[in-house]
Amino acid sequence: MEDSYFDRSEDPGELKVSILQRRINETEGGTAAGAVDAPEELLDIRKTSPKDGTIRIGLGATSELKMGDELEIRATLGGPEDFECRFWVKIIEPNKEPKEVKKPDEEDEQPMGLPELQLVFKEPREDHPDDITWDKLAEVGVEMDWNIPMYPSVGEDGNLDRVYINVDCSILRNYISRQGPITVEQHQTSENKFISSVYFHAIFLFSITKNKKYDLKQGEREVDLQDDLTRG
Repeated sequence: MEDSYFDRSEDPGELKVSILQRRINETEGGTAAGAVDAPEELLDIRKTSPKDGTIRIGLGATSELKMGDELEIRATLGGPEDFECRFWVKIIEPNKEPKEVKKPDEEDEQPMGLPELQLVFKEPREDHPDDITWDKLAEVGVEMDWNIPMYPSVGEDGNLDRVYINVDCSILRNYISRQGPITVEQHQTSENKFISSVYFHAIFLFSITKNKKYDLKQGEREVDLQDDLTRG
């Protein structure tokens, strides 16, 4: 499929992961199938956009799983005809890899994974009381208003772990208003295009700035990377 399969503005694709069976590793060797649970409660599921036609899915155990547990997984890829694949996953002990001897001038740089995309609204949408709003972000010290299109959240490891995108910012509203009278579908397409552009632009700028180890300054004052991306 196209590399933009999940992010294209028209007919974006969808990948669903569900658990069909669960076999619990009991100390006395029980093998009976356990109850079927919601995937997000048992697995940390992460997927990346296709690259050269290939989608990578990462499955990690949560605190609800332990070594020896087995899960039957069903992955369904949307399309003109849904493609379905079923397979078993067994939780095993992590592989012990030999430690690499690094040179003194090398630093521990972990590769940055694909950060979570989180939409932010001025007020919660109807029938969506759990929407993230400007006020909720303000409670945790994150400023969001008409003039801020996004906010990059950097984790303790220094990597970008979440991108908050403000769908009520002036930039998006002005962009849509300049298109004149449009249908609901055209409005949604324009909004999706904006969200996708801002999301990948933030990842690109963060990666370049971090990997090249640029020092950001405004005059003689050093500028925080998160603040610089927010203004950008």
